Amino acid sequence: MSVQPEEQQRPLSHDAPVLPRGSQTQATATVAKLESMVEKYLAKNFRVTDTATAFLDAFFEPIPSEDISEIVDIVKKETFILVKVTKGEKAQEKAFYEPFASLANKILCAYRGPMKIHSYWTTRANNPVKSLKDENIADIRPDGACVVGDIRTLLELRERIKLFSDELNNFALNNLGKEPKDPLPEVFNLPKFIEATLLFAANQAQTLERKPAVKDICTQIHDRMATLCENPDKASLCEALDFLVQVAKAGTGDWKPLENEGDDYKQLTHRINNVMEKMWERQPFDSADALYSADIDKAITRLVRGKVKTLSRAQLENMRTLWWLRIGTPIEMKPTSSVKHRQEGSAQICRYMQTVLKTQLCRKFVFGLLICNHHLRMFYCDRSGLIASAEWINLKTDHDKFIRLIVNLSALDPCHLGWDQNMRLCSKANDKEKPELIFSRPTDPDVTLDNYGSSAYDTNWAIFVPEADIARVGRWYLTVKPISVDRSEVMVGRATLIWAVKALNHVTDFTNEGPVHEPGYEKGRVRILKHTWSLYGDPTESTYHGVDAMANVARITSSVKAGFSDRSGICVEDSTRSLRYHIPTISASWNHGIIESSLRTRTGTLAKETSVETSNTTGKAKGKQTDKGMGMDDNLDNRNDNDNDEGKDTGDKGGQVTGKGKATDKTTRSKGQGSSSHPDQRVPVFDESRNPKDDAGKVFTSRILTYTLIESYGWPIHFFASLEELVRTMRDAIQGHRNLYFGRGVLHRDISEGNILISPGSIDKLRPGPNVDHTTYGCLIDLDHAKQSLQRIKYDPRGLDFDYESRKFIGSKLSNYAGLGSKLDDIWRRCQGDDGETYTLARQFPRIEKSRSDFDK
Repeated sequence: MSVQPEEQQRPLSHDAPVLPRGSQTQATATVAKLESMVEKYLAKNFRVTDTATAFLDAFFEPIPSEDISEIVDIVKKETFILVKVTKGEKAQEKAFYEPFASLANKILCAYRGPMKIHSYWTTRANNPVKSLKDENIADIRPDGACVVGDIRTLLELRERIKLFSDELNNFALNNLGKEPKDPLPEVFNLPKFIEATLLFAANQAQTLERKPAVKDICTQIHDRMATLCENPDKASLCEALDFLVQVAKAGTGDWKPLENEGDDYKQLTHRINNVMEKMWERQPFDSADALYSADIDKAITRLVRGKVKTLSRAQLENMRTLWWLRIGTPIEMKPTSSVKHRQEGSAQICRYMQTVLKTQLCRKFVFGLLICNHHLRMFYCDRSGLIASAEWINLKTDHDKFIRLIVNLSALDPCHLGWDQNMRLCSKANDKEKPELIFSRPTDPDVTLDNYGSSAYDTNWAIFVPEADIARVGRWYLTVKPISVDRSEVMVGRATLIWAVKALNHVTDFTNEGPVHEPGYEKGRVRILKHTWSLYGDPTESTYHGVDAMANVARITSSVKAGFSDRSGICVEDSTRSLRYHIPTISASWNHGIIESSLRTRTGTLAKETSVETSNTTGKAKGKQTDKGMGMDDNLDNRNDNDNDEGKDTGDKGGQVTGKGKATDKTTRSKGQGSSSHPDQRVPVFDESRNPKDDAGKVFTSRILTYTLIESYGWPIHFFASLEELVRTMRDAIQGHRNLYFGRGVLHRDISEGNILISPGSIDKLRPGPNVDHTTYGCLIDLDHAKQSLQRIKYDPRGLDFDYESRKFIGSKLSNYAGLGSKLDDIWRRCQGDDGETYTLARQFPRIEKSRSDFDK
């Protein structure tokens, strides 16, 4: 919502402040811009781990060898050969798409382990991936993806339909010209067909469990399942189809009962197939694609009218819509393992991973897969950069590694695949008389497009903020208005997200207690919540601000470091070091993709990134440290001591924008942080052991997720309503800067238009004085780049002696400027004895005084 300068268009209410949102009129993102962005982030923030086993051990759970053997027996070894190419023939990239997705989904169907499947694999290379409005996504299309949703019952029903249809066709061929038999011979596997239909119907009903119409359907299905499977006939199959239609009708609201009387087995099979496909293809976003819905409805209408025509798999696949919001792991495929394809593919997969981070505000990290012919490389990206496995997985022979990867990416707890367990989607129940807030994890099976807003700025979240660093105790907050969520696209940096929030319920363990709709929360106080990936070891904003309120400086309620439950169930700090489970890595060369030659130029030992950051970090790498290493490019300096953060042009204060529009670091990381040899005891001294160097002398920069709650809010200064308000706001901001420096020893270091707010109310409540008639005051915000020191140079310019020669020389240069004689000494002292600066300021002094005189008039 844009806010105009006029007072009537920005009502100043503490309960419902008008907060400007980030720019929604940015130019449409192009692939070229995306490529440039990814290159900037990864040029100095790319690392590799030696073996595929080390990568798997760090991030994924093991799969017992007996389970892997069982899966291989079910799937068949020959299935792992995706494409067979004869000698002299070139493999086509598109030939790998469907075989890979089919193999991955067969593995999921064969898996019988304890992990719960929540995602499936699909290919959509020729179809655009959809996103919410105003997200400005570049037109890129991953070749495949692991997508949220469990389709095992769908795959089983498809298989049973195929087998039953084949049996029907064989039966028809064998009985041409003969009297048709009814019922069918017992050799037909009708019971399993009925069972698969009912299980799929029950599975779909579970995704609609919040709808009153399906509360009893699951129970009815399971009650009838045994009877219908024990007495399989056409009537039993009709009843199974009726259950399927009931669920579909409850889910979409626009279904009409199908007339089954008179249908033969072939017609019933066609109808089950098409109802099944329609139900799945419209999940989870049943109202998302009107064109698709219209096409599929026409197909069903033809079936109902008796014109039996089964849609082909290809037609259904083309109709399907894939959303960036649902992608867990993107895939890029190349037909060969050439150096060119490996480099191009690694660059492409990273662009997909960046887009996942951009569109999913609740993602902390993302995995990606690159497949070159039958070789697979794994990628991982968080806010500290990119990790890749130097070793490739051979799909034809490394069955154990491939199966472990596929199962974990589809079944591991979503919080260990990058989704933030501290964030829940919030939507309102469709009850006008008693509206209630519904909170869901983005990976829940019943989440639909309706749970999201029309854009990222219209989507509400519940966010858990701990009471102390890495604590399970804390409070859930509901976002009521986004301030800036554009920086989610940042691959390496702070990636700051800002919301206006109101408090919900207090909990003692966020892992077991979610947000709760408490009546009357709307009357609660509005606060500002900042979600930032800060450099590890940097002081928080509350450290700089202090406990007491400070006039003209934003009041910070708390600034705490987040935690998460690792795979052992232990609550550890939410830092990129912990998220990486201390995987041993070494820096490598990146230039529009992985420089493969740099991985073979020389060998070295991978440095295990042991953490001395905090005793609370308990995550451990399960893989053994190896002596095999990756060669590095000696000419490429990958040290990352800097906070290579984003610029401020879109609302985030991640870096200083230079004249060329590039972000530059403003946080000097050195052992001496003050201007004195005595370090400030309130600020942790930078310790290189927090970011240990590997054998190549490169540094991995760790970041930690920080939540900052701020009581002050307002409008950026460019929304001033009058000249008086503008000047008053500037004056107050200067006073706030002074209060920070002299009161707390803090230098702000990031004064900008976006960091000076016009806040509603009067500052007199913090600074008692005479009554004033204005209703706003200036407030300085954002201490992300501040520095603090108790020691400072004490320098009194009044003790300086303006020597005769210097005064005479400068006076002769300024002979044309009347009235400076009596003021030249003051100007020189203000410039602390610098002759050059004295001359420059003295030349501008008459113009400054004239401007002040004109303003007074």
